[in-house]
Amino acid sequence: MMRSVLCALLGFFLVLALVDQASAEEVVIRPQPKAGPLDNPLKGWCPYTNAGKIHQPYSMVFQYISWRELEPLENDFQFDEWEKSWNVESATGKHIVFRVYVDYPSKPSGLPDWLRKAGVKETPYEEYGGGKSPDYNDPRMVEGLERLIAALGKRYNNNPRIAFIRLGLLGFWGEWHTYPQTKLYASPETERRVIDAYRKAFPNKCLMARYARGHAGKQDWLGFHDDMFPQDTDNGKDWSFLAGIRREKRADNWNVSAIGGEMVPGEAERWLGEDFETTRTHSNGATRSPIPCGRLHSHQKHIASAANRALVIHQRFECFGFNLYETFALPNSNQGRNLMAIRDGDALIRSEYEQGGCPSIGLHATR
Repeated sequence: MMRSVLCALLGFFLVLALVDQASAEEVVIRPQPKAGPLDNPLKGWCPYTNAGKIHQPYSMVFQYISWRELEPLENDFQFDEWEKSWNVESATGKHIVFRVYVDYPSKPSGLPDWLRKAGVKETPYEEYGGGKSPDYNDPRMVEGLERLIAALGKRYNNNPRIAFIRLGLLGFWGEWHTYPQTKLYASPETERRVIDAYRKAFPNKCLMARYARGHAGKQDWLGFHDDMFPQDTDNGKDWSFLAGIRREKRADNWNVSAIGGEMVPGEAERWLGEDFETTRTHSNGATRSPIPCGRLHSHQKHIASAANRALVIHQRFECFGFNLYETFALPNSNQGRNLMAIRDGDALIRSEYEQGGCPSIGLHATR
């Protein structure tokens, strides 16, 4: 009898231990259904912190930062100084999406002086307000980029404040092109080394490339960002955002990484107003899933009055960004239930959404 009791107690405590272990490894959160946009982390609008008053709901902010600011002296990284900008009022309590640039047209060069003094060549250009494009294939430049990426990873790979990282660094605005000055752009080998360096430095973060092409187009783990949405999303040209996604068979990458982008600068009113049908159509093509904001679909393309137009745009603005691009869902998700997984140390936190579509990272606001 005593042996049976002991065996029963031992089995009971063993079950408790297994339950405790399982609980430590996975936390399941089931939010209650709620009207309106799903205002959850890592999805929705992602405005600039320096673009003035922010009118839309948001849980992330977007920041550019130059290489020169991050590493003014070789191997002297000024991350502490940059992180002070995360504490401005518009960024307080928000996740950060960032992109490091070297050449931002119309702005001072982002190339560190120590590389310039070492002999890295710069070529002036006049497009987009002008600037100086560095030699992206100079061995000193490439090695410096790899060291910078490694330092960024050491600092931010496990930082919960960071939502996503855009690869940046190469080309105008860090957008991986120098059009129409194509000869100024990086070689495929430089692209490969930059992508591989990011992959090594950030095993726990979602990374996003501008285009699904070359080495980037071969990666089944990589996310992408469309920075001329929806005008160039699927415009019939072979260089459009979705054309590259389809050509490289990366349409399912949203299952494992983030897809997002930027609305055409200065034209948010157009694409959320009279041309909203194009916006909605292209977002469906990007995610292969309809935007779950049915109340917006019933409005006519041409809105009768200015008051109604303003109201409709406001409604689309408030809801659309939160149901645009889907991030990654667990592969065993149940039909009718969408899941999002976020790594937090050794734990896997799983959120289940009964309504409203998969969690998404939408577009960040226009400049």
